[in-house]
Amino acid sequence: DGHIYGLPNYDKGFTPTTNTVMYINSDWLKKLNLAVPTNYDEFYEVLKAFKTQDPNGNGKADEIPMSFVKEEYASPWFYSFGALDNTNSYSKHLSVKDGKVVFAANQPEYKEAVKYFNKLFSEGLIDQEAFTQDNSMFNAKLKAYPERQVGVFAAWRSNAWKNAAQTEDDYIAVPPLASPDGMRCWPEMDRGVTKRASFVITSSCKNPELALRWADTFYS
Repeated sequence: DGHIYGLPNYDKGFTPTTNTVMYINSDWLKKLNLAVPTNYDEFYEVLKAFKTQDPNGNGKADEIPMSFVKEEYASPWFYSFGALDNTNSYSKHLSVKDGKVVFAANQPEYKEAVKYFNKLFSEGLIDQEAFTQDNSMFNAKLKAYPERQVGVFAAWRSNAWKNAAQTEDDYIAVPPLASPDGMRCWPEMDRGVTKRASFVITSSCKNPELALRWADTFYS
């Protein structure tokens, strides 16, 4: 009839409520006698200590206090700063706040987050290759052993980059940091209908009814 129809993507969700968690090098914290940071001021001080106090003990200034891959694992930090960004569509920056659709990138919280992370980046507390490296480079840095390179990262699970000789508690989860106004939040994994037109059939399909019944089984 001149229209193109599609079935949406439906995600019933996983057991975890978030798709990324912030992890910190527990061994470095112990060596430097530091506590797990609870807010962004403490986070800054921990990263600075990681950079300047040789926590991996090799006598070289090769520590990377914090690393990520482009916006893939950076967006949650903006969210926890109070900037309710859309973590599944980084470039759109659309979110719902108090029942209204807002453009997150021009909200005051987002601007404050930009200032904060620019400070970290300019002081060398964030991996200088964070916006250009790919996953293989990122993984190689996280797998460095026994001389660890990375202090903080965000990922699906802490042992995703674990080598055989490493223990799963080398990195421990960090609760959401308190933003400057005391807010603590972390993006929840999208559930339910997440994308439109994830399944379509063409005009050459000989049995549209059968094709749609086949697709319908996936929803069950």
